[in-house]
Amino acid sequence: MDPRGTVPDAELVRRMAREDQQALGELRARHAGSVYAQVYGILGNAPDAEHVLSETFLEAWRSAASYQGTMGSVHAWLAAIARGRARGLSGERGTTSAPWRAPSPVVRHSVA
Repeated sequence: MDPRGTVPDAELVRRMAREDQQALGELRARHAGSVYAQVYGILGNAPDAEHVLSETFLEAWRSAASYQGTMGSVHAWLAAIARGRARGLSGERGTTSAPWRAPSPVVRHSVA
């Protein structure tokens, strides 16, 4: 355990390699927000970003045994998987299709 009392990310990946689903859930809880933000920045829409986020953690699950901590942090590994998936999806769509964007909420300010 690290000083904060949590299992280090690399240990979670080792546990994932042994098919520990709880380790996957913990890793996802720690990193989903930042990975989602990165993917959303690339794709510009929530449905595609959510899809890529799920695909990222599925790929991490499948390739956990090949993770090597000497190549970078777990977060960097997840971010690289996510970038590749997002760019792949973006490339499949080509430049002719604009990403779907949720309408911005209308913010009304009351004047007191």
